[in-house]
Amino acid sequence: MKWLHTAADGFRCPRECILYGPEWEPISSITCLPFIDYSTKHRGMRMHEFKAELKSFGVVTQLKDGVRFVSECLKFPSKPSTIKPKSVFSLLGCIRVLMQDHKLAIDDDFRKRLSKNWLKTHAGYRHPEMCLLFDSKWSYFLNPTDGPFIDENWYGPKIASFRKELNAIGVISIVEKGCSLLASHLDSLSDHGNIVKIYKYLFEHNWKPKEKAAKKIWVLNGINGGKWVDSEECIIHDPSKFFCWFKILFS
Repeated sequence: MKWLHTAADGFRCPRECILYGPEWEPISSITCLPFIDYSTKHRGMRMHEFKAELKSFGVVTQLKDGVRFVSECLKFPSKPSTIKPKSVFSLLGCIRVLMQDHKLAIDDDFRKRLSKNWLKTHAGYRHPEMCLLFDSKWSYFLNPTDGPFIDENWYGPKIASFRKELNAIGVISIVEKGCSLLASHLDSLSDHGNIVKIYKYLFEHNWKPKEKAAKKIWVLNGINGGKWVDSEECIIHDPSKFFCWFKILFS
C-alpha cells in the first residue's frame, strides 16, 4: 500500500522510500531519490523518532541498503561544475557496493545514465568513456595535463582508490588502451610540445586508425608554433625518419 509521501513523486509503499540522513547528502545532489517528505521541520524530526519502526516496514535507512535507488534515480545537474568531489566519491562508492553484491558489470540502463559530462578532467568535464586515469606508468609518455586525464588536483589522491569502479564505467587506465582516445583529442590541441608527446605515445604503441577517413597532421610553423592541415596536403620532409610511421598511417 502506498501511504508514505515522498518528495520525489508522491505516495509510495515503504519499500520504495528512503529515510534521509547525513550519509545521503553527497549523493542527493546528483540524484532524484524518493526521500520521505520533510516539507516541515516538525514532520522531519517526528519521522526520525520512528526510524526503527519505518525500517521494520521496509523503509531504506542506510545508503548501503539503497544503492539500487541510486542507479535508477541518477540525475546529474545541467552544470557539471556544481558537482562536488564528495558526490562523485559517494556515487563511486555505490557502484562499488553494486559490483560486490551482484558481481556483474554495470548494466546498459545505468551506463546510459552515466553517459553525461560529470567527471572533471584536464580537458574539461567529460563522460567516463572519454576519460583517462593517470598513474606512474603513464608518466613515461605524458603528464596529467597532456590529455583528458581525471583531474587529481580537484579530486585528490582518493580518486585512484576507485580505479576498479572507474574502469567498470568506461574510464581508461591501462596505458596501451588509451591510443584511440588520445588520437581523437589531438585536434583540440595547439601546444606543440603537447602534440609531439602524444604523437610519440601513438608511435610507441604502433597505433593506426580503424577508419580510412581523412586525417589532420600537425605541421610545425616556426620554433614552437604550428597548425593542423589535411594529411592529403602534406609533403614529408623527414631526415630523421620519425614521420615514416605517419606516411604509412595516413596513406
